[in-house]
Amino acid sequence: MTFQHIRHFFEGPVIAALAAEGVETYVDNQSFVESDAGSEYAVMRLDFGVTTDVALGEPAEAIQGNIVVEVYTPKGRGPGRGQTLITEAMKALNNLKPCTGAPTVSGARGRVLELVGPSFFALEGRPHYLTRVGCGFRAAYTEP
Repeated sequence: MTFQHIRHFFEGPVIAALAAEGVETYVDNQSFVESDAGSEYAVMRLDFGVTTDVALGEPAEAIQGNIVVEVYTPKGRGPGRGQTLITEAMKALNNLKPCTGAPTVSGARGRVLELVGPSFFALEGRPHYLTRVGCGFRAAYTEP
């Protein structure tokens, strides 16, 4: 199994969707300096939870985890811009549901579970407005 290919399977479509809107997306294994008040950016976290299932003999692969996408927009623009951006991220994630087929990326395949959110937060003491969505996922990896 390779976690990097699985990360790319889920992160790639969200990063591309937000880049099409002119927004830089940082993933949780990337360092970045928080942008100034006038800028927009997104942070995507992907955490692995269960990775194997107990079975007779060898443990079976059962990769599961959670995804959180957070979009930061300038406060003065209100939640509308955040909602527009998070909707694009949600569309990208929804395209990874089983009803749209089972795409693969370098041997990785997966699906997202129910989306939770979006949630909206006016951050106190910070120049950005936060819009967040999250979901669980299941994935598998087969050597290409």
